[in-house]
Formats: sequence, C-alpha cells, structure tokens
Amino acid sequence: MTTKQAAALQALSVKGWFIKIRTYHNGSQPQWQCWLSWRGGPEPHKEESHLADSLGDAAVWFTETAKDWYYE
Repeated sequence: MTTKQAAALQALSVKGWFIKIRTYHNGSQPQWQCWLSWRGGPEPHKEESHLADSLGDAAVWFTETAKDWYYE
C-alpha cells in the first residue's frame, strides 16, 4: 500500500465510512478480506465485502467502491 492509498483510506474514515480488513488464509498466499460500510442515513445501512490479493488492491477497492455508492 502506498502512502497515497493510505491517505485515501484515512480520508474515507474521516468522511464517516467504516473500513474493516483482516487477513484471510486460503492456500499458500494470504489474502485480505475487506468490508466497507456506510452507516449514515436511514437503515438499512449498506455494506459490501471483497477479497483482495494485496493491501494495495484492497485500498483501490475501498476507494473505488466508495465512489460508486450513492449515499446521503
């Protein structure tokens, strides 16, 4: 993960996004299980998950998914 990607995740957090990430071991290479959720506005709240191959891929997924969501 680059410094720019880390800053993008920090910016999402400051805006109110919930970012969760954990290691996922399935085979020889660890992967990253990612969850992104938005808790603002009325329920039901939106949450999506993704399995990334690297932290850099996870950061890209978080930022791109947040851009694609409509939220209030």
